[in-house]
Amino acid sequence: MATPTVTRPLASVEPEEKSTTFVNDALPYLRWIVLLSVVLGIGALVVVAVVTLSERSRRKDSRQKWDMVYTAQKDKAKADERIAALEGIADGVKGSTAHVYVLNSLGQLWFDQSIKPEKSPEERAAALKKAIALFGAVATSEPYKSNSAFGPQSSQHLALAQEQSGDIDSAIKTLTEAADRVALTHYLYNKLGAELGRLHYLRSLKKPADSAEAQKDREEARKRLGDALKAMGKESGDGENRGADREYLSFLTYIKSLVDKPGKALPDGKAPPAKPLSAPTTEAPKAPADAEKKTGDAAAKKDEPAPKDEPAPAKKDEPAKKAEPKKPEEKKADEKKADEKKSGLDRRMTPEASVAAPRHASFAQLRQALKNGNAGFCLCPRCDISPEPTSAKMIE
Repeated sequence: MATPTVTRPLASVEPEEKSTTFVNDALPYLRWIVLLSVVLGIGALVVVAVVTLSERSRRKDSRQKWDMVYTAQKDKAKADERIAALEGIADGVKGSTAHVYVLNSLGQLWFDQSIKPEKSPEERAAALKKAIALFGAVATSEPYKSNSAFGPQSSQHLALAQEQSGDIDSAIKTLTEAADRVALTHYLYNKLGAELGRLHYLRSLKKPADSAEAQKDREEARKRLGDALKAMGKESGDGENRGADREYLSFLTYIKSLVDKPGKALPDGKAPPAKPLSAPTTEAPKAPADAEKKTGDAAAKKDEPAPKDEPAPAKKDEPAKKAEPKKPEEKKADEKKADEKKSGLDRRMTPEASVAAPRHASFAQLRQALKNGNAGFCLCPRCDISPEPTSAKMIE
């Protein structure tokens, strides 16, 4: 019998190849990415919380400062009281937009004091000096100087105060710097250019007309005013001009006509002398020629003696009639006529009276006439709106 064969396992087992996947390889990195995201998220939340709290604190502080400004001048009606109140809180609102408002308001108040005729020359000069200092604090110092909301406006006020003091050179310098800083789209850009042209024109008047400096100022004024008029006319539109815009544009047009070259706007570049206003005449209108003839004929006949062969008829004595008592309606009519005669409406509300004395009836007289039942209109030339005036019809 054959011996069976025994098979035994190998003494050492060969290791199987391990299966590698992308998840297993990236797992350590994913853990770090998640951890970093959590840290960044927490950091972002902290930053947002800090910024939010800081913004709330800033808004609260700004609101408190504006409340101080409002409370300080709430019940102050006089200029002196407002000046004292704003000067008292100026140090407490530094570093905020309320401080700019306080400085500009104080500057405007002091400027108004400097042009009051009842103040003495010393007081007006001191007030103007304070106004220049206050406007200059905003127009020439940072961060307000480069701020488009504060710098150009304060520069405009500063230039006006400097012009009032007679220092036109400083005013031109202030407006030139402001016009160079401000953007073309700023709402004050054209206004600054127009005012700069006007100042150049004023400075040219203080120099000999034939000098090179005067001609240079006139040329600069012509250029600035021309550009401003062209831009402001396009921005305003033809049918959308307001009254103030039309008046300002007309004023600029007049100034430009003074600096234009001779023959272009004015013959010699100078405005014509103003015609003296004629004094109002109070003479009564002349009566028609026919009326004068009739009046003259009647006066001549009156002066002529009566014919001798025709004696004047003698008047017979007639018995006096007893006055009958008036009815209530007649009494009211008489009272109405007396009131009209007293107020002058019996002369002014009739065509004949309008020709004789064409004076304008007052509002009180017209109201009294309406109360009395007279619905007519005043027939003076001022109130007569008919195509052919009533007074002219009657004179004819």
